[in-house]
Amino acid sequence: MRPEPSNWQRQSHPLFILGMVVWVAIMVLTGTYLRVREVEQATRLDWLVAARLATCLFGAALGVLMLRRRRITGPGTASVLAYLAAAACSALFTQHKVPVVGYWLLLAGGVLLTLGLVAWADKPRLLGVEQTWMVVMVVLLIKDALIGLLAPQLQEAYGVEGPVRLGMGVTHANALGFGASLAFWLSFVDAKGTKRVLLWLLRVLLVAIVALSWSRNAMISFAMAGLVRAWLLQSRRPLEGYHLRCSLLAGTAAVGVLIALLLSMNVKGVVDAALAFNRTASLSTVTRLSGRTEIWPLATEKILADPLTFVFGHGFGASRMVLNEGRDLLGFYAANAHNTLLEVALTTGLLGTLAYGAMVVLFARWMVRYRRMAAWAPDGLALRAAVVFTIMMVHSITESVLGTRLGPGTLLWVFYLVVADRQRRSPALARG
Repeated sequence: MRPEPSNWQRQSHPLFILGMVVWVAIMVLTGTYLRVREVEQATRLDWLVAARLATCLFGAALGVLMLRRRRITGPGTASVLAYLAAAACSALFTQHKVPVVGYWLLLAGGVLLTLGLVAWADKPRLLGVEQTWMVVMVVLLIKDALIGLLAPQLQEAYGVEGPVRLGMGVTHANALGFGASLAFWLSFVDAKGTKRVLLWLLRVLLVAIVALSWSRNAMISFAMAGLVRAWLLQSRRPLEGYHLRCSLLAGTAAVGVLIALLLSMNVKGVVDAALAFNRTASLSTVTRLSGRTEIWPLATEKILADPLTFVFGHGFGASRMVLNEGRDLLGFYAANAHNTLLEVALTTGLLGTLAYGAMVVLFARWMVRYRRMAAWAPDGLALRAAVVFTIMMVHSITESVLGTRLGPGTLLWVFYLVVADRQRRSPALARG
C-alpha cells in the first residue's frame, strides 16, 4: 500500500497545479462572453462547446485521479454527488438527450475537479483556491464590462428594450451584477499597505459594475450580504456584539419604514430613486417581476405534467427548451425558470430537488455554526462563505443558480459546501 502524500507533496504535486490550471480554464470557458450565436443554434456543437467538453472531461479525469489518492467524505460531499447522480438520471427520459448529456459532462467535470482540489489542499491552499476564483472572476467581469461599455449595440442585437444595462448582450446584466457582488465580498481578506489600497479601488469598481448592471436582484443580494456580514462580525463579541446586532436590526427596520413613508408622501427625490431602481418600469411590470410570474406557473405545469418527469425531471440544462416548447403561451423567450428551486425541479425532478434541499441545509452550516467554523477556517473564509450563501439564496429567488448549466457560481457553491466537510475531520487533518 502506497503511503499517503504529505501536505507539502500534495500542494507541489504537478497534478494539483495542473488541476488548478484546468479549474481556471473551466471558469473562463463557462463564465464569460466568448461568442454570439442565434437561439436556434444554442444546442449545436461548435468550437466553444467542443472546448468546454474537452476541458471538463480532462478536469473530471484529474479529479478522479486526485480523489483516488486522497478521498474526501462528509454530508456536503454526499449531497453534491447525489445531485450529480440526479442530473445523470434526468437524461433517462428526456426528449433532449444530446444537450442534457453534454451539460451533465460539463457539470461532472467541474464538480469532480473541485472535489479533488479541496481534498488535496491544506488550509492555506483552500484560501488560495478561493482567492483564485475571486481573481479570475474579477478579470472576467472587467473584460465583459469593457465589452459592454465599448459595444452598446450588443444590447440592441440582444433585442432588449429600455434603458442600457451593462452586460446585456454580453453575458447578462443579472449575471454580471451577481458575479460582481460575489467578487466584492470575497475581496475582504487580510491586506496591508499597497495591497489594501488596491483592493479598495477594486471594490469601488465592482460596486460600479453592480450599479451599472441595473440588476435589482444583484443590488438586493449585495445589501443583504453586507447586513449578514455585519451581523456575523458582531456575533464574536458576546455582550457588546449583542447590543450592536440589536442596533443593526432596529436601524434596518427604521430605514425601511422611513423609505416607505417617504414614498407614500411622494417625496420627489425618493420617488425618482425608486423609479431608477425599478429601471423606470411600470407598476405592472414590477409586480410581474419582469415576466417571472408568468414563467413560474408554466414551469410548475411542466414539472407536474408527467410522473416520470416529476421524479427524474426534463433533463439537466433543458429548461429553456422545455419552457419554450409553448413559447406562444408566454409571448417571449424564457432562458430558464428564473427560480432555482423550480429550475432544479423542472430539470432534475424530485431526485434533484431532494439533493438540492440537502445542499442548501448543509451550506447553511457556515451561518448556523459560524463561530465553530470561523475558529477552524483560515483568514475569514467562514465569514466569506456565509456571505456567499446569503447572496446565492437571495439570487435564487428570481434567478437559477443551479440547474441550468455549469458556471463559476456552481464551482464556488461546490467548493464551500465540500470545504465545510473538512471541519468534521480529525484535529490533525483540521489543522491542515
